[in-house]
Amino acid sequence: MDQLEKLTTILGLTLDELLSGQPTVLSAVRELLQCAQHPFKKKKASDEIHYAKLLPAFWTSLARFVEYDDRDLKFAVVDTVAACSKPFEQQKPEDAKVENPNLAIFERSDAITYIVEALRYAQDYADEQLIKATIFCIRDLSVNALLCGQIADAGGLYVMSKQVGQSDIRDELYPVVVECIWNVLELDGTHAASKFESQEMVCFLREAYHRIAQDGYRQQDKILRNEILVLASYIAKWDGNKPFFMSPTDFLDVILMFSITDELSPPNKNNSSQKVTAAEDVEELNGSFSAPDKYNATYGSRGSPSSPSKSPMNKTGNGFKMGIPVPTVDDLELKKFSWILISELSSEPEAIPIIAEYSFIPALLSYIDWNHVQENLSRWPKPYVYDTQLQSLKALSVVAPLLPEIYQEFNGNMCMLHFLSAQQDEALRVMTLRVLHNTVSLLDFAMEIGEAGGIEILLKLLQSAESSIRVKELCVSILSKLCTNCAPNQRQLRKKGGIDILRKYLRYDTAESIEIPVFLTLATVDCIWNSVVGNKKNESAFLDVEGVHGLLDLLEVAPEMIKRQVLSCLVDFFNNRKAARLFHDWHSEKTMESAAQLSIRLYVSEEQRLGLIDEKGCITNLYRPIAPPKEAKQKIKSLEDSKGFERLFNALKETGSTTPRNGRPSTPSKEPENVKRLTNQVTQVDLREKVYAVFSKVGFSSHNDLTLFERQKLRLIEMWPTFRVGERWNDIKDELQLEDIKPTSDDNKWMEDCIESSRYEAQMTREDQEQMVREKEENGQNELNMFYTSLKQHREKEAELQRMLQDKSKTLKRTLTMKDRQTQKQLKESMIKNSFMKQKTMETHAKTQSDEEAGDEEATMDSMYAQQPDFLREAAGVPQLAM
Repeated sequence: MDQLEKLTTILGLTLDELLSGQPTVLSAVRELLQCAQHPFKKKKASDEIHYAKLLPAFWTSLARFVEYDDRDLKFAVVDTVAACSKPFEQQKPEDAKVENPNLAIFERSDAITYIVEALRYAQDYADEQLIKATIFCIRDLSVNALLCGQIADAGGLYVMSKQVGQSDIRDELYPVVVECIWNVLELDGTHAASKFESQEMVCFLREAYHRIAQDGYRQQDKILRNEILVLASYIAKWDGNKPFFMSPTDFLDVILMFSITDELSPPNKNNSSQKVTAAEDVEELNGSFSAPDKYNATYGSRGSPSSPSKSPMNKTGNGFKMGIPVPTVDDLELKKFSWILISELSSEPEAIPIIAEYSFIPALLSYIDWNHVQENLSRWPKPYVYDTQLQSLKALSVVAPLLPEIYQEFNGNMCMLHFLSAQQDEALRVMTLRVLHNTVSLLDFAMEIGEAGGIEILLKLLQSAESSIRVKELCVSILSKLCTNCAPNQRQLRKKGGIDILRKYLRYDTAESIEIPVFLTLATVDCIWNSVVGNKKNESAFLDVEGVHGLLDLLEVAPEMIKRQVLSCLVDFFNNRKAARLFHDWHSEKTMESAAQLSIRLYVSEEQRLGLIDEKGCITNLYRPIAPPKEAKQKIKSLEDSKGFERLFNALKETGSTTPRNGRPSTPSKEPENVKRLTNQVTQVDLREKVYAVFSKVGFSSHNDLTLFERQKLRLIEMWPTFRVGERWNDIKDELQLEDIKPTSDDNKWMEDCIESSRYEAQMTREDQEQMVREKEENGQNELNMFYTSLKQHREKEAELQRMLQDKSKTLKRTLTMKDRQTQKQLKESMIKNSFMKQKTMETHAKTQSDEEAGDEEATMDSMYAQQPDFLREAAGVPQLAM
């Protein structure tokens, strides 16, 4: 290894001699290449550390010999790099996942560029052996992410795509080339996908896919067919590549054609009911062959090429049903990858008419429509039915909103409702609801779904204990969309008891945050806003179940992302006078604060968040008392043209979340990161203007339970329009100065008067706030002084009493003699002795008293009989008393 630097220099000089026309050193170079395939020898252990940094330059010099126009030399260079791309020592099974350290050397060299050049040379001269050696070399190098990036930068993707498009599908090298492209696209990501910036490259893949889908009957062919679709999906992730799948390559036509052959017949010239333009184009691309044979290899294996029919399903000896090829798991993968790719490409406007020409949406609905589902799914083994339906729903959730007319023509809404009412699987329910959620706002779908009983189905799912939180969120969101500006659906919601059901979800308890997630609560507020507010009968029903109190309870405990939506809903609700009166009656169950106090507290917290008040709570800027600082003002956005749930989902869309291709917001995930991003977006809306709107509806008076501070804040809220007008005049003044425009004297005086009036009001408000702060501080200081005074007096009294007791004890100890102490001791002993005797005396006394009471009773009886006449005493047997 200590000779690496010299070898690198020698190799550079040798290449210069070869390029100058002196091939005498060619044999020596070949021997050197043969020797370089073996491990380097090191004299001591530190050589690997000291000289390893020279290896990248050495391999770059060695790979440069590809530039010399000699086929055998190029082959030797490729063979040498391939040998060194593998670990020289035999790896143990536990080290199989450890990256080859030799690849780290190639990362810092330019060897991969010359390997790609060797492949390009081999293709130009149709050298099969060199192509094979180079492809296998690239496969070994493509397991490293950095090397994949170098392959893409060197144009390796174009060369390999060309190889895929021109090679025979039965060539053993074919799957290796596909594997190389897959490795590069997967490990290098969008950078590699961006290198497919040529229609010719996509056309190579289209030709390969069409050829293998048409003629590939082997299991290996089906696997390769699906792998090419995966490559196409990677390429389509780069938006710049999506137009290449349309005309003139027509790759999307080919994908659509083979993705629906198992369900419906593709468009052809003999069927006048379907459009044939795209099919004719594909026919020209495919070449001349009969229509039945065109799709024979797509599903199942070679057999009778008849179309699906109701003929007996007798199994033949080759394992296929008579007349219908038996699909396999690879055929299911074909559908899955095809539908995913079509959904990805549907974001391109040019793709929508192409998808419309084919029966793609009817083919997807055929797995959902109960009129055809049994016939369709009978061709699939039972384990594949679930995945097929799930993938069809995922594709419909993206494509159906783009082609609502076709979706409606084939009764898509009815299919979804029937499938949803009979479905018990959680994942299928969620995907079906997602399709409804993405399409309900299109055309007249809301009326159609309402008339078909969709509201009742959704309410049953919402009440079911088996429904997950995700299902309930989607149900409430769909109900909100169904009732938006649709009086018949609002009436159905009331008649079916939907208002009572929604009221139960109008709560947010932090102790039950797992049971009542934030998005379900948010969807409930939005549904009430769209289905109840503005409908007099629904408002009355909502008031009967204490709905306004429920909204105020929610406003008190809800997180920031919900408070603004609740306030906006209340503002519209308070157009109803009964609802406005309930605002004054509400009191918190936790703090007993009124609704006005709660609203003012929210206003103050928003001021603190925006930095508009100092630590004492006073206004900081007289000219802009309610405007946030510049850095905060840039983040504040006004959302004036939509309501809660749509507003929040649009905010989530701005953060980068996935949405349907029609631009309508989808239901967000429950992931905490999404909640955090959504909260950040929502808190950019100024909450204070919503608080002002609430008070403007319920009035600024009749709030007798407010403190002095709260009354002052209410006065500030009432002056919101005045301050806003003053700030607008300040903005106009700044713009005029910026554009160097001088207004007329009258206009300037009017503008200055308005600005001064607003500033004066702000000045008076700040003086009142400062006076309140001083009074509060003085009152606090007085109370503190009184507390300390009382505490001091109490301690002084305790010290005086303690001192008196100590003095008395000392006096007694000084005055008593020994004789007095003995007398006291005897007195104590006597007292203890008497206490024991007292108990015995009490017992004797009690017994004596009892005997005396018995004798007194006998004497009393004798006296009573003595007073009776003699004849009565004789009758009673009492002897006469002696006189």
